[in-house]
Amino acid sequence: MHIDHVGRLPYLLAAGYRGPILCSPASAELLPMVLEDALKVGFTRKPRMGTA
Repeated sequence: MHIDHVGRLPYLLAAGYRGPILCSPASAELLPMVLEDALKVGFTRKPRMGTA
């Protein structure tokens, strides 16, 4: 599992999405760890100021 597969989930949930999220049981188990890891390394969709 990669962040590009699940990275939009927090945004969708914050925006009010309440439908099903389809995935395998193994992916559901890994999801919290993948998102936590992405937050630790500062994954963001916003460009950094001062970088090309």
